[in-house]
Amino acid sequence: MPWCDLQLDESRTKVTCKVCGEPFPVTIDELKLFKYDLSRFSQSCRGGIYDEKLAIAPEPPVMPPLYRRAWNFIKAWCKHTLKGNPRVSERKMRKRLAICKSCPSNMYYDGYCLHGSCGCPINDRNTYLSKLWWRDGKCPLNYW
Repeated sequence: MPWCDLQLDESRTKVTCKVCGEPFPVTIDELKLFKYDLSRFSQSCRGGIYDEKLAIAPEPPVMPPLYRRAWNFIKAWCKHTLKGNPRVSERKMRKRLAICKSCPSNMYYDGYCLHGSCGCPINDRNTYLSKLWWRDGKCPLNYW
């Protein structure tokens, strides 16, 4: 499946494909975080020579099993609670969220981290269950 050839408009606010013209769902904050490096983002292209009959459906990503995700979260939660539940600012949480959503290792899928030692939900809700808000929370691949 070919990938879109992404381009940034003159105002540096929208990203579109040169081939199919489709807009790319990326925020200004994510663009700024990666210094407008469009090679960090990808999207399958709908235009050009793409033929759906010849395309092979991508394999769905594999989530860690529920028992593994629960165990990983319980361990992290216990450590977090013993340290006094320290939290980060909303700005830092937004940076972490942007890094997760554009994970260089493609471990982010549909709001979850797919890494075997994590599997946690990744969202911006101000809840006690989001590791993005925990000061002692960390990415299993050390991206944040």
